[in-house]
Amino acid sequence: MPLTKLNFNQIKGAVINVQDYGASALGTSDCASAFTSAIAAVVAAGGGILFVPKGTYRFDSAVTLSAGIRILGEAKGSNYGTYLVANNTTSVFTSAGVSNIELNGLIFKPQTDASGTAWAYYQTGNLSAAYSDRFIVRDCAVWGSMEGGFYGNFILSTFDNIEFGNSGSNGASFTPISSIGDVTTLATNANLISNCYILNSKGTDTIIFNGGSDIQIRNCRFETCLADCVIRLKGMMASSIDCCYFENCNGASATSLVRYSNDSTNTQGCKSRSFTNNFGSLSSNNTSLITSTGAAGPIVAYSNTFGGMSGKNFDSNGVSSTYTLGLYSSNDMVDGLPENVLAGARINGVSSGNGTTELCTSGNPFTLFTITVAGLYSVFISVVGQGPTYTACANIAWDGTGNVALLSTDAGSANIAITISGVIVKGTQSGIGTQTISYTYLRIGT
Repeated sequence: MPLTKLNFNQIKGAVINVQDYGASALGTSDCASAFTSAIAAVVAAGGGILFVPKGTYRFDSAVTLSAGIRILGEAKGSNYGTYLVANNTTSVFTSAGVSNIELNGLIFKPQTDASGTAWAYYQTGNLSAAYSDRFIVRDCAVWGSMEGGFYGNFILSTFDNIEFGNSGSNGASFTPISSIGDVTTLATNANLISNCYILNSKGTDTIIFNGGSDIQIRNCRFETCLADCVIRLKGMMASSIDCCYFENCNGASATSLVRYSNDSTNTQGCKSRSFTNNFGSLSSNNTSLITSTGAAGPIVAYSNTFGGMSGKNFDSNGVSSTYTLGLYSSNDMVDGLPENVLAGARINGVSSGNGTTELCTSGNPFTLFTITVAGLYSVFISVVGQGPTYTACANIAWDGTGNVALLSTDAGSANIAITISGVIVKGTQSGIGTQTISYTYLRIGT
């Protein structure tokens, strides 16, 4: 006897087939009622899997999700898979707040290529008072002229291996992931976005998270994203953007790729920030790689490679006096000149500097450069060809009068150091004879 013919109310955690509840996979009739009944059966069975076989399922109204279910489709592909097709004025799934949901192997798209307001999932109600938590989306796709992919107040959620693309010619906005709300009072609301391919975003944001403890965005490709901002983080206590690729992200108002600011209540800024191992190129409308406003906290940036940086800022103006820098190192931000670290890039409108000092004998401080403009600087030095043991970094500041202050320093070993003499920055190496010291300095605040 087929499993789908059993009494599922007696089997906890059963796999329920949506077609057994009247859902047609031909795309010719509304399946919202069938999905609602099938979800109720999963809940009655104590939770489990709602299986959606390959085919096309039409939704003329949104289906409300219940906690503790997995909706599992078949492998996605251009002509094969599980397609959930939304009415252009509604969404496929919705809730006023839900937990422990997984969507897997589903392809979301609109019924027609026309401007609409459809989302794959849309949380309703007061987003500051309810959450979509432990909301897992894997191996899915969102295509066509939809309003966006996933909208809610997400906590402890994961978006992994998802393809997003506004392939339609219509639609003024396409936002793949939007988390809007005030979750700053929660102690744990970690979210992860990984291994996603995002194409042709439109409108204000490609990815936006407003308020929370931490978020990780890694191993994602952003291509031809025409929204005003590729990644917008507001009031995030800790954030990490790692191993991402940015190409042709040139929206009309896209002055930077990443923007950090206070949350919507203006009570919390972005605190600890990491921007590492990223690659790409700035486009003509981009005047800086990132923008920091409000109470922006420390940022660690290293091993990034970006072209199109000549004459442009790494970070735009607008950061507060509390803005500090962790460590910049090995950032190549100039086309075709891999040995010129950050050559041509500017920090807050002031050109950065780099170079080498040769014939540095062991134990003797040698002049690297002189501070001539007041501000906060990050300095990175290394002994050429000697590896990470002979590297050091420091944060220094000068108010325009008196001596430069050494705020913090770190080194790979005791054999290399950054020192200050008046307004002169010096480097010292020891233990390996006469060597060449390479240096980079960045003015990152006033």
